[in-house]
Amino acid sequence: MRNIFRIIFGSRKGRVCPDNEIDPVPVVSHGIIPSCIVNNEPIPKSIEHRCPHCNAPLPEIPQRKKKCPLCGNYIFVRTDPKTRQKVLLTEEGVKQNQIEWEKTTARREWLRQLLIFGIDENYLEMTMQTLANKMGKQPAENDIINEFIHITESRFTDPSKLLIIYYSTARYMNEVGVDCFEMQQRGTRMELLNYKRNGVMRVEIISSNDCCDACGKWCGKKINVNRALELMPIPCKDCTNAVHADKPPFCRCCYAPVI
Repeated sequence: MRNIFRIIFGSRKGRVCPDNEIDPVPVVSHGIIPSCIVNNEPIPKSIEHRCPHCNAPLPEIPQRKKKCPLCGNYIFVRTDPKTRQKVLLTEEGVKQNQIEWEKTTARREWLRQLLIFGIDENYLEMTMQTLANKMGKQPAENDIINEFIHITESRFTDPSKLLIIYYSTARYMNEVGVDCFEMQQRGTRMELLNYKRNGVMRVEIISSNDCCDACGKWCGKKINVNRALELMPIPCKDCTNAVHADKPPFCRCCYAPVI
């Protein structure tokens, strides 16, 4: 179980907005993307750059934070996580850019964990495109995840594989601010079914050292596997332990076999 958690949670922190690793590229104002970038055509040397506040043309390309010569508001220079192009942003735009980078980093780590099952960026893109065609619009994050799980469940039935897929997906959902309790439950159910398949009859609930009071009440309790599948005491629905700031709680309780 510890090895599974190492696969899922890892030990390295994701990097956010690695501007220093990206070669210098032309800058575009927030919300104004030149057609050459959209169509992946050669980028002309002269692209007009505008202030993200007043939309006034800028005499030169800002390389770092500076004030607009016309409106006097600060212009921030960042990298867009999707296009990897430099963009000019307002202060509010910087916050949104940071959120998008966090999502991108979380998704990259999620797919890295699932690569052993042949699930990669192309697999996810295909899922997103299929869903977009069904809905006739750009799907929300939660819709993408549900469709991804639906397709994945048709490919995999082994509880040991589904265990990792569900737990990894639950962690990703938590990092992007989507309720992941049901996905955690699916992972825990696969954990119990895997124990049962391997002849384990009883399990013990293990909680983290810094668990909340709700989870602490279950720590150390031993229970029959069939009874655990019936009651599903963990993940704890009343858990208040947040792994990431400003994100929903994420119960870290797990089972250990009683030999």
